[in-house]
Amino acid sequence: MVRSRLGLKVLGLCALALGLMAFVASAAQAEPTAHWNVAGKSVTGAEEFQAEIKEIENKSATLEFKTAGGTLVKILCTAAKFGGTTGGKLIKEGGINTGDVTFTGCKTELNSKPSAACEPHSKGQPAQTILSETGKGLITLDKVGENVEEYTKIVPTGTAFAIIEMSEECSIGTKVDVKPKSVGEGLWIKDCKGNGKADEPGKPGSGTPGFLHEEATHLIEEALKGLIALGQPAVIEGSAVIGISTGAIWSGTPG
Repeated sequence: MVRSRLGLKVLGLCALALGLMAFVASAAQAEPTAHWNVAGKSVTGAEEFQAEIKEIENKSATLEFKTAGGTLVKILCTAAKFGGTTGGKLIKEGGINTGDVTFTGCKTELNSKPSAACEPHSKGQPAQTILSETGKGLITLDKVGENVEEYTKIVPTGTAFAIIEMSEECSIGTKVDVKPKSVGEGLWIKDCKGNGKADEPGKPGSGTPGFLHEEATHLIEEALKGLIALGQPAVIEGSAVIGISTGAIWSGTPG
């Protein structure tokens, strides 16, 4: 699969996250013509809109990977809140300002069996609560084969999306760092319904559901597999319903 970045811009989870997990950061150039649309108007920066994770589908978002020794690790969370302590607003040029995500109801399974010793949390957070590191995002065009597709790319403002802590008795270690695979990679988020089609001018309802179509909520999931955990390839399984706090319809337009 050959991918060439045509432009970057973000979503805070949806196009957010995970969708997870929406952690975020890294170097990318915003395209001045990309923007969010809210209730038929472009978000220009004069007004900002708070993104919200309405729910995690089936109350199950899972970070999954295998350790270097072959242990299958699943960290499962039941709920998430975008902008756990800060940020998460749709801003101009298709961006999302610096923010974080709080995941709750989190547990760990090793080789498909519950592991109390590896119960996850972030530093300073209660048991079963993971607070991501801060990140930001941009609406992103990416070429996969012959097709150009729209994503929201989330990159951490530091080196990691999240640092998950466990007890000293945990057999895989006391910390799991979740990071981009490499420079230029990140957490790629896509609309589960694809790009969709915006309504034609003067013809409400003429479009089709998806990222480019204004809707009250969008269903998002991870794409392109750009993560590692404990230095090994990792994926996020699950999907999340994303909206904005005002309840207005919204969409993304790439540059």
